[in-house]
Amino acid sequence: MIFEKITRECGLTINVGKTKQLITLINPKEPKERLPEVDLTIRGEKVERVKDFVYLGSMISETGGSFKDINRRIGQAAYRFSKLDNVWKQRGISLLTKVYIYKTTVMSTLLYGAESWTCTHNEYARMNTFHTKKLRQLAGMKRDEISNEKLFKLTRMQPLENYVRHHRLRWAGHVRRMEDDRLPKKKSSLAK
Repeated sequence: MIFEKITRECGLTINVGKTKQLITLINPKEPKERLPEVDLTIRGEKVERVKDFVYLGSMISETGGSFKDINRRIGQAAYRFSKLDNVWKQRGISLLTKVYIYKTTVMSTLLYGAESWTCTHNEYARMNTFHTKKLRQLAGMKRDEISNEKLFKLTRMQPLENYVRHHRLRWAGHVRRMEDDRLPKKKSSLAK
């Protein structure tokens, strides 16, 4: 394998146990039986083929899209929220302080990697539902006690979908300002 040979020349050794093989479907609607069977080996050890894995904190899957990564992020954000339950119940902490803590801990966990998400209407709806439910908990109100519009005004927040779109636009602007020879700006050979 050429890649393994070059890494060895640079003094690096590929850890076969930590290396995974993932083949991404170009068209997720095609039957999975059409995926090529590739036996990838490094130093005689077979590299495990997986359907998804976490790379740099984001879930990458063979079907592409962001569904699995978003689900994982919602789960992690829910965990962070639950770990701060004693803070949310404190009557001596103002609502806006709780919202600030929520933004810096829960939302930052949820929105990690959002720049690269391709969200469907249902995925935005799931994130918005999670977000409004948690804001209601912070405000100590039930769904029938306050509308989403009044909740956002009270907490000085917006639907989570707006934050995701903001992250994506900020990244697009960052890429737009890059030099044309930078990797994120280069056209892929598949796009030609």
